Amino acid sequence: MAPRLIALKTKEGELNALANLAEQDITRITPMIEVLDKGLSEHGRIGPKLLLALARLAEHQRIPWLDVTAVGAGEFDWLDRAAEDAIAARLMLFAPDAPAFIPIIGIDAGELELRAVRRLLDHHEREVVLRVPYGLVRSIDVLRRIRAVATDLGITTDQLHVLLDLGYIDCLSAVGVRTVSQLINQLAAEYSFASCTLLSGSTPLKRLDYGTSIRDRAEVAAWNAISDEVTGTEVRYGDYGTIHPRTSPETTGPKRPPYPFLNYTIPGQSLVLRRQLKKVDGIELTDRAEEFCRIAGELVARPEYPGPGFSWGDGELHRCRPGGDSRAGGSSQWIAMAMSHHMAHLARSDQL
Repeated sequence: MAPRLIALKTKEGELNALANLAEQDITRITPMIEVLDKGLSEHGRIGPKLLLALARLAEHQRIPWLDVTAVGAGEFDWLDRAAEDAIAARLMLFAPDAPAFIPIIGIDAGELELRAVRRLLDHHEREVVLRVPYGLVRSIDVLRRIRAVATDLGITTDQLHVLLDLGYIDCLSAVGVRTVSQLINQLAAEYSFASCTLLSGSTPLKRLDYGTSIRDRAEVAAWNAISDEVTGTEVRYGDYGTIHPRTSPETTGPKRPPYPFLNYTIPGQSLVLRRQLKKVDGIELTDRAEEFCRIAGELVARPEYPGPGFSWGDGELHRCRPGGDSRAGGSSQWIAMAMSHHMAHLARSDQL
């Protein structure tokens, strides 16, 4: 089974989940990390977590994909140097002679982005990921652009990974399946690639309902449908885990913490648990950790729960149940547990 791609953002919950990924699962997952914080440094809160994750992956001969589109291609230089230093400090003489990461650039990348990647290639030979958003499939000549990017970078197309990003989907029409599968078939007929991956996610941006429900994961159905229509190449699976593909827009003023929630992956679906705090006259009578304790208790009693040893996150959920020895009152903790379980599910389950 080819490694499955998991898209993560440089947020505390997702990096904590990656840091606690079991050794047996590391080789079965390709982490794709989207950098959201401009000016990361080893002295901040997120920078050290990211560098630790890169060093731990290097220890297991895993090279993650890194996307700095949100902050600018200039961040590649600092991250490359800092990651190499972190890997050398952790592994010393056992540091692998391999790049710390594989850069991701968009199909519409300009000269600034291409120049930044050329600097990385000059420093250390590596492959490159070309990200193709679904919205550009009809408006850009993808085949011609792939050849142009490879030429500009001085590499061959078999050093390129093609990442077809569908973004958020709640379903994919027959037209969408046909459009994407035809594009992949055309690419496979024209070029050879390092890999071709389909990326999408179906977790809604906003959580509006309360209670317990089960939601189909449209990304699985889309991958199955497109894979069935593709010949001549393998289409690898990728998703955004248990969070929405896009980052929530920044808001001004104080942000109210979200009510307790958990998006828990099961084969082909997501078990969604969300609770509203009990109130009297607008005053909250329960806190978020207490209400999440009830969510954890409900989950671990359900037949879908595989037990506390399945992943680090499942162990934490077991500890958070009523009568357990832990509490979790923040969304980054809930996301870390859910993403930890999700990555273990991707690594071990034959059924997505």
